[in-house]
Amino acid sequence: MTRIRSLLAVAIILYTLSFAQVSAPVPVLCYHGFADDTTTIQGKLTANYSRFDEMLQFLSDHGYQTAFPEELDAEGVDIKKPVILTFDDGLKEQLRAAEMMKKRGMRGIFFIIPSRISSGRREFMTKEELTILEGLGHQIGVHGFSHRSMVESPEETEAVRSQALRVIQEAVPSQRAFPSFAYPFGHYDTSIVKLTSGIFRYLHTVSPGYWDGRSKLLPRMLITSDRPAEFFQEYIRTASSFKPVLVPITQDGAWTGVVRFRIDGAVPSGFGIIAVSADKDGYHYTSHPAADVISVEGTILSFDVQKYLRNFFQETRNVLSYAFVGKNGSSLYYISSGQSNWVKR
Repeated sequence: MTRIRSLLAVAIILYTLSFAQVSAPVPVLCYHGFADDTTTIQGKLTANYSRFDEMLQFLSDHGYQTAFPEELDAEGVDIKKPVILTFDDGLKEQLRAAEMMKKRGMRGIFFIIPSRISSGRREFMTKEELTILEGLGHQIGVHGFSHRSMVESPEETEAVRSQALRVIQEAVPSQRAFPSFAYPFGHYDTSIVKLTSGIFRYLHTVSPGYWDGRSKLLPRMLITSDRPAEFFQEYIRTASSFKPVLVPITQDGAWTGVVRFRIDGAVPSGFGIIAVSADKDGYHYTSHPAADVISVEGTILSFDVQKYLRNFFQETRNVLSYAFVGKNGSSLYYISSGQSNWVKR
């Protein structure tokens, strides 16, 4: 009887720990360029400094704390409302954004393209500026090697494997570890994930959605200028209520024409799909209806990625980074985690 009680006590402890280690969904934002006036800038990835300051004020007003993935992945860390801020490409104008964050006691991860550190190109941060950045309390991450698609460029993949981390370590020797990597263009497949996971602890994508606090792949919301600030604020605000009802069965990053999900709850009527890439009309995060590209058999939902791309995207696109969403009035909420899949077209 004593032995049974002991085993029962151990089982209860393990059961409790398994739940204690499950984190609340974490919102992750991804910024690129910055400017005071973005009205004349082509493309959608340059943020306005004043709008960035409004986001920082929003986070502060609502009690959010910026964090690094390894802090949230550690036992005993208790951050009630975490958010991860990331910045891609190592652009010089990001230094001002870094200083704005420092004034508010906030930190972010700045993903640097290794081959551009000593390129002499004026738009990218130098070794000295990266040292300043790290001194402000921010973290340096690795963003490919020459910013080419690792799925489409064997040379980029080899450079990431053999050179990228070493170059960053030599550029910023004051930073002890470099756990985070961001895929150029958000491109990865299962073989690329396998390679990079052997080098880096956290792999940042641009698939929309929330991070579960444990997975190697981190979804990130790509900040674009064609969406109102409220769209991204709502994404952050609703993180705590995220409960996926469509759970992927097909592997994230897999090449396939059809992706399968397990239905694990009540699926809202009229749900849709959003993708990070600009659609045929040039808009990011447009919610397109799912009804025409899904089929349901029992508790399995099948999503025809190939048909969806054909319906809503340019013919040259053969990868989709997406999530399923429901609608609450004019607002969207997530009913699946974000992932990315490739098709042969």
